[in-house]
Amino acid sequence: MKKNIIIAVLAVAAMAVSCKKDRTCTCESTSTVVSTSNGQTTTTTSTDKDKTTVNKIKKGDMKWQSDCHNKTETYTSSFGQGQFAVTNNHTDVYKCTLD
Repeated sequence: MKKNIIIAVLAVAAMAVSCKKDRTCTCESTSTVVSTSNGQTTTTTSTDKDKTTVNKIKKGDMKWQSDCHNKTETYTSSFGQGQFAVTNNHTDVYKCTLD
């Protein structure tokens, strides 16, 4: 009986240790800004790639701790008045993979 308990404890400990690894999150982002001013529209797009590495972390913890998940963020900014009014619609798309 003691032998089975010791084996079970060792197996659980080995699994817990093996789950924590060095993990790298790679995110590609695309940022699009649609700017409207005086009846004219301009679209600007830029891309970026970022890598984040965390040592000895579980996969599930890495996804949320380092913000390593796909997402889309949108927001609008405005300034000026009348013919000088400008409205910018921002859309940021993040596509992330966990290595």
